Amino acid sequence: MWRHTQLAIPRKKIRKVRPEVSLVVRMVSTVGNYDYITDYEFKQRGAIKVTVGLTGLLEVRGSIYTHNDQIKEEVYDTLIAKNTLGAYQDHFFTYHLDLDVDGHENSFVKNNLKTRRAINKSSSRKSYWTIVSETTKTESDARIQLGSS
Repeated sequence: MWRHTQLAIPRKKIRKVRPEVSLVVRMVSTVGNYDYITDYEFKQRGAIKVTVGLTGLLEVRGSIYTHNDQIKEEVYDTLIAKNTLGAYQDHFFTYHLDLDVDGHENSFVKNNLKTRRAINKSSSRKSYWTIVSETTKTESDARIQLGSS
């Protein structure tokens, strides 16, 4: 997790190392024809890393097509084998973070990227990103809206 070396003391070298140890909580759920494997990794520095794995049988349907050259109209699937189309689909995952899990003294800070116009006209850079931090007061304030911004 961190390493520190101190050389300022004559004839003494101090080295300290602390390895990062994390707790992984795994959950496997079956939804339809898929098995979702969700790992919640809790790190010592306070970070939470979520990883989702997907396994199972691909959702398919029969087709008259045996080769991509035969498809002339718009088909909402991919030809994956002779007479077999694999369905296009999305998988969305939603998480809820309880800010009071360790008492009321915690806070959640959202860091949002904001585009700023460059003031220096002599630079070729027209704009840059900066971080705008917002400490949320309630759980509903901590909600993140996914989108183009």
